[in-house]
Amino acid sequence: AIIAILAAIALPAYQNYVIRTQVSEVILAASGARTEVAEFAASNGELPGSEYEPSATSSDFVESVTWSDGDDQIVATARSLNGGVGGNITLEASLDPSTLQVTWVCDGSIDAQYRPGSCQG
Repeated sequence: AIIAILAAIALPAYQNYVIRTQVSEVILAASGARTEVAEFAASNGELPGSEYEPSATSSDFVESVTWSDGDDQIVATARSLNGGVGGNITLEASLDPSTLQVTWVCDGSIDAQYRPGSCQG
């Protein structure tokens, strides 16, 4: 009986942990594109246009990483996350024209319980 109680508590906690690590991989893929966009902005004085495509990044848990010019954001789309969890991570860029510094707001459609505290919008 004790083992069943421990398993009932530990299994969901472990599943949440696994999903969070998978979401971290999606965020990491978006972060690579974040560096590219920041370098582009520093060199050109503006955020990339619609023709910009981040370097190809995919893995077991990352379907794609794209740049959305109209929204000035990077969108990393997840795939095959445990528990049927799906969605995306978005990094919205804001360029300070006087310093050419890009600031970012992390959000997304992946449930907030699986995103780190730094990615709650």
